[in-house]
Amino acid sequence: MGFTWESEVHLHLKRAWVRTQRAGGITESEELLAVDLAAGTA
Repeated sequence: MGFTWESEVHLHLKRAWVRTQRAGGITESEELLAVDLAAGTA
């Protein structure tokens, strides 16, 4: 499944990459992203 730049999917992907680098682990960054998405702030 692809996506277009008109959608915000690419922003979530970029944020996940950045958080993976900052948080030091995939699991921790996934949790941060999930919390933000659930709160509607991502």
